Amino acid sequence: MGKPLFQQAREAIGKQYARDHAQSTTKATMGAVRQFCAFLTTSYGLAKIETLKKHMVDAYVKSRAGEVGASALERDATAIRMIADAINKANIVPHSNAQLGIVRAAADRYKPVRQNQEKAAAIKAGLYARADATGAARDKALVGANELQAQFGLRAKESIMSRAVERDGRLVLEVGGAKGGRPRTLEPENTNQRVALELLRTTSREIGNVNGKLIPPDMSAKQMYDYQRNTIRSLGATKAADAHMHANRHKYAQDCRKAGNSDKEIALKLGHGREQVVPHYVA
Repeated sequence: MGKPLFQQAREAIGKQYARDHAQSTTKATMGAVRQFCAFLTTSYGLAKIETLKKHMVDAYVKSRAGEVGASALERDATAIRMIADAINKANIVPHSNAQLGIVRAAADRYKPVRQNQEKAAAIKAGLYARADATGAARDKALVGANELQAQFGLRAKESIMSRAVERDGRLVLEVGGAKGGRPRTLEPENTNQRVALELLRTTSREIGNVNGKLIPPDMSAKQMYDYQRNTIRSLGATKAADAHMHANRHKYAQDCRKAGNSDKEIALKLGHGREQVVPHYVA
């Protein structure tokens, strides 16, 4: 008996996809791959992924169109294209989602978060109060991480894995833990950013991280990230309140736009490889 279709598809796609994308993105895409493979097995008895045909793709998209929204269909299309590319049959899947009948209005696609600044200020105050009360290295680290998110628009993971380093006599931010492993260096452009960098440097030393990161020596990066997420949420950082950790990133991008930055400049600062993502933050 041959390998299950999903296993064949996953092996064809390879491990590089997981290395190049965030864990949450990989999980969602692989879920779409699994569902597509289940459809192929049930509807066509497909035994080998290499024998995938165009009419099977069309039938799947049509069947899903009545069940899910455009966002889920776009994820399905991405998964199918990955499989088609991997088996050298890219031509059986249209290049554009519109050709597959998938159309999403801009108002639905682009939904920048308008940060609740009052709530964000309360969360910041809560972090400082917690660090003062406990004196714990992990709580001191959260104060520095929150400042990095606010001043440089870092992702949560980046905020605990980045370092302040000297380049040509200037302190700059070397971003670590970037999505897809894309490194970047950010130079401070204002006083608040310089203060955040100095806080990063002094706090990392205070908590004993020899690599200059905001991770206590007795914690792994995952443990610190989990603690960060749970603690921030306990202080009210939720999507419903427009004050979750990613809201800092949206606010930063919107401030960059107000300062006259182009889509390309904003994308580079955010650590995205494509300018097309910028409207998600500033539209």
